[in-house]
Amino acid sequence: MIIRRTLAIGAIAGLSLAAPTAAMATYPAPEAELTCATSQTAPGDSFACTSTGADGDEHQLQATTAGEDASIAGTVTSQVKVVDGGSVSWTVTPPSDQGTVGLSLIVNGVATDTATVVVAEGGDTGDGVGAGTEDGLAATGFDNMGLLVGAGALVVVGGGAAAFAVRRRSNQSV
Repeated sequence: MIIRRTLAIGAIAGLSLAAPTAAMATYPAPEAELTCATSQTAPGDSFACTSTGADGDEHQLQATTAGEDASIAGTVTSQVKVVDGGSVSWTVTPPSDQGTVGLSLIVNGVATDTATVVVAEGGDTGDGVGAGTEDGLAATGFDNMGLLVGAGALVVVGGGAAAFAVRRRSNQSV
């Protein structure tokens, strides 16, 4: 019994000493990401798209249009921009036809991220109204699944420790 307790305390102490090394680890550069100022705009209204990534990377923005009344639809790719200071930006002017503009971020020749902007009458005027999903509702979600898993693990470990302590006390009091 004492040997098991000593081993358990030793394991916990070892883990607590190893925990700070994760905080001091070297992490890879963040992946490139594309964000646009709006997800819905009026025909012909310009909006900005920004990509983030490692300095020195070559970024391009590729726009694909297919408006309702477009006589010619197709894909246009911007000139290469080299990331300096963590980001680069483009000003995008959609066609005067209603439809959708598909935007793709190309980093060092490889497509990495996408965004979609809906072109419709009464679209976003740059003040954030109309941003979100196609129906104008705000986009929601949870991007920190790692935090959720970690919190769940802590709850399970805490519950196990409490159950162990209760069982131990009941065995000692008999």
